[in-house]
Amino acid sequence: MKRAAGSFPTGVVVAAANTPTGPAGLTLQSFVSLSLDPPLIQLSVAKTSGSWQAIRDAGSFSLSILAANQSAIALQFAQRNCDKFHGMLLKPAPVTGNPQLAEAVAWFDCEIEAVYPGGGGETTTSLWARSWTQELRLTSRSPGLPPITFHQTLHTHPPDTNRRLKRAGESE
Repeated sequence: MKRAAGSFPTGVVVAAANTPTGPAGLTLQSFVSLSLDPPLIQLSVAKTSGSWQAIRDAGSFSLSILAANQSAIALQFAQRNCDKFHGMLLKPAPVTGNPQLAEAVAWFDCEIEAVYPGGGGETTTSLWARSWTQELRLTSRSPGLPPITFHQTLHTHPPDTNRRLKRAGESE
Protein backbone atom coordinates (compact mmCIF):
# COMPACT_ATOMS: atom_id res chain seq x y z
CA MET A 1 0.00 0.00 0.00
CA LYS A 2 2.79 2.42 0.89
CA ARG A 3 4.40 1.91 -2.52
CA ALA A 4 1.13 2.35 -4.39
CA ALA A 5 0.18 5.49 -2.43
CA GLY A 6 3.72 6.80 -2.92
CA SER A 7 3.24 6.74 -6.68
CA PHE A 8 0.84 9.69 -6.43
CA PRO A 9 2.59 13.10 -6.50
CA THR A 10 1.54 15.71 -3.96
CA GLY A 11 2.26 19.34 -3.18
CA VAL A 12 4.40 20.41 -0.25
CA VAL A 13 3.24 22.91 2.37
CA VAL A 14 4.43 24.30 5.69
CA ALA A 15 1.88 24.65 8.48
CA ALA A 16 2.77 27.13 11.23
CA ALA A 17 1.16 28.62 14.32
CA ASN A 18 1.95 30.92 17.18
CA THR A 19 1.91 28.92 20.42
CA PRO A 20 2.51 29.83 24.08
CA THR A 21 6.10 28.52 23.75
CA GLY A 22 6.83 30.28 20.44
CA PRO A 23 6.11 29.49 16.81
CA ALA A 24 5.63 25.85 15.77
CA GLY A 25 5.80 24.53 12.22
CA LEU A 26 6.09 21.40 10.11
CA THR A 27 6.30 20.25 6.51
CA LEU A 28 3.32 18.36 5.11
CA GLN A 29 2.49 16.70 1.83
CA SER A 30 -1.02 15.65 2.79
CA PHE A 31 -2.95 18.81 2.01
CA VAL A 32 -6.10 18.96 -0.08
CA SER A 33 -8.85 21.45 -0.82
CA LEU A 34 -11.99 19.79 0.52
CA SER A 35 -14.71 22.31 -0.30
CA LEU A 36 -15.12 25.81 -1.68
CA ASP A 37 -18.47 26.42 0.00
CA PRO A 38 -17.85 26.41 2.86
CA PRO A 39 -14.12 26.92 2.28
CA LEU A 40 -12.49 23.83 3.81
CA ILE A 41 -9.07 22.23 3.56
CA GLN A 42 -7.89 18.91 4.93
CA LEU A 43 -4.55 17.86 6.38
CA SER A 44 -3.36 14.46 7.58
CA VAL A 45 -0.62 14.43 10.20
CA ALA A 46 1.14 11.76 12.28
CA LYS A 47 -0.11 11.65 15.89
CA THR A 48 3.49 11.52 17.08
CA SER A 49 4.37 14.95 15.69
CA GLY A 50 5.13 17.32 18.56
CA SER A 51 4.87 20.28 16.22
CA TRP A 52 1.41 19.20 15.12
CA GLN A 53 0.26 18.82 18.73
CA ALA A 54 1.33 22.41 19.43
CA ILE A 55 -0.38 23.68 16.25
CA ARG A 56 -3.56 21.73 16.98
CA ASP A 57 -3.68 23.11 20.53
CA ALA A 58 -3.28 26.65 19.15
CA GLY A 59 -6.57 26.22 17.26
CA SER A 60 -5.43 28.02 14.12
CA PHE A 61 -2.53 27.94 11.69
CA SER A 62 -1.25 29.27 8.42
CA LEU A 63 -0.34 27.16 5.40
CA SER A 64 2.38 28.24 2.99
CA ILE A 65 2.52 26.41 -0.35
CA LEU A 66 6.20 26.11 -1.19
CA ALA A 67 7.70 27.15 -4.52
CA ALA A 68 9.95 24.96 -6.65
CA ASN A 69 13.06 26.74 -5.30
CA GLN A 70 12.17 26.13 -1.62
CA SER A 71 13.22 22.53 -1.07
CA ALA A 72 15.67 23.65 1.66
CA ILE A 73 12.75 25.19 3.55
CA ALA A 74 10.74 21.97 3.21
CA LEU A 75 13.66 20.02 4.66
CA GLN A 76 14.24 22.54 7.47
CA PHE A 77 10.62 22.34 8.65
CA ALA A 78 10.74 18.53 8.45
CA GLN A 79 13.52 18.39 11.08
CA ARG A 80 12.96 17.71 14.77
CA ASN A 81 14.47 19.57 17.70
CA CYS A 82 15.76 22.61 15.83
CA ASP A 83 14.79 26.24 15.32
CA LYS A 84 12.71 25.70 12.19
CA PHE A 85 12.13 29.43 11.78
CA HIS A 86 15.83 30.41 11.80
CA GLY A 87 16.61 32.50 8.73
CA MET A 88 13.02 32.47 7.46
CA LEU A 89 11.44 35.59 5.96
CA LEU A 90 8.03 35.66 7.66
CA LYS A 91 4.91 37.77 7.66
CA PRO A 92 1.82 37.51 9.89
CA ALA A 93 -1.33 35.98 8.46
CA PRO A 94 -3.98 38.70 8.14
CA VAL A 95 -6.67 37.12 10.33
CA THR A 96 -4.93 34.80 12.81
CA GLY A 97 -1.50 36.46 12.89
CA ASN A 98 0.21 33.08 12.49
CA PRO A 99 3.59 33.06 10.72
CA GLN A 100 3.58 32.65 6.95
CA LEU A 101 6.58 32.17 4.69
CA ALA A 102 6.81 35.45 2.79
CA GLU A 103 8.14 33.90 -0.45
CA ALA A 104 5.61 31.05 -0.73
CA VAL A 105 3.54 30.47 -3.87
CA ALA A 106 0.24 30.82 -1.95
CA TRP A 107 -1.05 31.03 1.59
CA PHE A 108 -4.06 29.95 3.63
CA ASP A 109 -5.03 31.45 6.99
CA CYS A 110 -6.94 28.71 8.84
CA GLU A 111 -9.05 28.00 11.91
CA ILE A 112 -9.28 24.34 12.95
CA GLU A 113 -12.85 23.15 12.64
CA ALA A 114 -12.47 19.46 13.55
CA VAL A 115 -9.81 16.80 14.18
CA TYR A 116 -10.55 13.14 13.47
CA PRO A 117 -8.36 10.17 14.53
CA GLY A 118 -7.39 7.70 11.86
CA GLY A 119 -4.73 4.99 11.87
CA GLY A 120 -1.40 6.38 13.03
CA GLY A 121 -2.42 9.95 12.40
CA GLU A 122 -5.10 12.57 12.58
CA THR A 123 -7.12 14.17 9.85
CA THR A 124 -7.92 17.82 10.35
CA THR A 125 -10.69 19.69 8.64
CA SER A 126 -10.00 23.40 8.76
CA LEU A 127 -12.03 26.37 7.73
CA TRP A 128 -9.78 28.80 5.94
CA ALA A 129 -10.36 32.39 6.76
CA ARG A 130 -8.52 33.84 3.82
CA SER A 131 -6.29 32.69 0.98
CA TRP A 132 -4.27 34.41 -1.67
CA THR A 133 -1.48 33.78 -4.17
CA GLN A 134 1.83 35.39 -4.86
CA GLU A 135 0.78 36.49 -8.36
CA LEU A 136 -0.14 39.93 -7.09
CA ARG A 137 3.24 40.46 -5.45
CA LEU A 138 5.78 42.12 -7.72
CA THR A 139 8.61 42.01 -5.15
CA SER A 140 8.87 38.23 -5.01
CA ARG A 141 12.27 36.61 -5.45
CA SER A 142 10.60 33.69 -7.19
CA PRO A 143 7.89 35.14 -9.46
CA GLY A 144 6.01 32.65 -11.54
CA LEU A 145 7.68 29.57 -10.07
CA PRO A 146 5.43 26.53 -9.76
CA PRO A 147 4.92 24.81 -6.42
CA ILE A 148 7.32 22.11 -5.29
CA THR A 149 5.99 18.54 -5.50
CA PHE A 150 6.75 15.31 -3.70
CA HIS A 151 6.80 12.03 -5.62
CA GLN A 152 9.00 9.61 -3.66
CA THR A 153 11.39 12.58 -3.26
CA LEU A 154 11.17 16.37 -3.53
CA HIS A 155 10.87 17.62 -7.11
CA THR A 156 11.78 21.19 -7.87
CA HIS A 157 11.16 21.10 -11.62
CA PRO A 158 7.78 19.88 -12.81
CA PRO A 159 7.54 17.87 -16.02
CA ASP A 160 7.13 19.79 -19.25
CA THR A 161 3.37 20.23 -19.33
CA ASN A 162 3.42 21.74 -22.82
CA ARG A 163 4.85 18.62 -24.43
CA ARG A 164 2.41 16.02 -25.62
CA LEU A 165 3.07 12.50 -26.73
CA LYS A 166 3.31 11.95 -30.49
CA ARG A 167 0.85 9.57 -32.02
CA ALA A 168 2.18 6.79 -34.20
CA GLY A 169 3.04 8.18 -37.62
CA GLU A 170 3.15 11.87 -36.53
CA SER A 171 6.16 13.90 -37.52
CA GLU A 172 8.01 16.27 -35.19
